[in-house]
Amino acid sequence: MVVSAIQDYPFLLALLAASLAGFSAILLRRERQIFGQWLGWLAGLSSMLAILTFAWSFGWAWIIERPVEQGMPLLMKVAAVLLIFVGTSLAGWAAMMHARRTIRSWNIKKLQNQLPYNKIRRPIELGVMLVVLGITLLIGTKAAWICYLVGLMAIQALLELNDWEIRVRDPVAAEYQRGTPRYLPSLR
Repeated sequence: MVVSAIQDYPFLLALLAASLAGFSAILLRRERQIFGQWLGWLAGLSSMLAILTFAWSFGWAWIIERPVEQGMPLLMKVAAVLLIFVGTSLAGWAAMMHARRTIRSWNIKKLQNQLPYNKIRRPIELGVMLVVLGITLLIGTKAAWICYLVGLMAIQALLELNDWEIRVRDPVAAEYQRGTPRYLPSLR
């Protein structure tokens, strides 16, 4: 059964490789306090490899089967384009705030008090998930949906592990994580 799934959807191996690279990045970052700061560079490289491999997996899944062209209701197309627009806007806004923090040398507490980070913990990740969902809706193939769902589960597991590592390492981050929802903003 597993061999058949991999033969039909070979991008699943790339998703596994991306997950392992992301897992390795978190462990390397955690161990840099013991073995030295040079592991931080290796962790960063592993993170970039994970991101690129996830992106490659999604791209592969989107072209492995012919997209569904006919029969998609106009409302679904509009919803998909709206998801792509909202996701791109949110991820871009959050990335801009993160870049501003780096350029202006803000401490992390100041970033956490700025929108969108004071409402949700993971605005870049949420934005990317919305964009990928919108593209998956537009393509509409079985391979695209399998990749989206498996990739989403793998990314959620990595984000949970990453949040745990940050909570253990940094008490300020632990306080922020307790008070700020990951994806859905609180209404308070």
